[in-house]
Amino acid sequence: MGLKKKMFYRNCKPLADTSFSKKLKKKFTSIRVKHQLVLPDAVNAKTFVMRHQTSRRLQQL
Repeated sequence: MGLKKKMFYRNCKPLADTSFSKKLKKKFTSIRVKHQLVLPDAVNAKTFVMRHQTSRRLQQL
């Protein structure tokens, strides 16, 4: 039972990786490009994220 399952997952993995991860990569690259256009500096991106998180926390409080 266990071995069959392992073989099944091993056979399915590449197929799932190719289609699904490609979509994810496309999504993430598009997001990354948007952020680069808005915030070209990595430090700016970090500060932007920090600000966003702090504002969310303040809203929760």
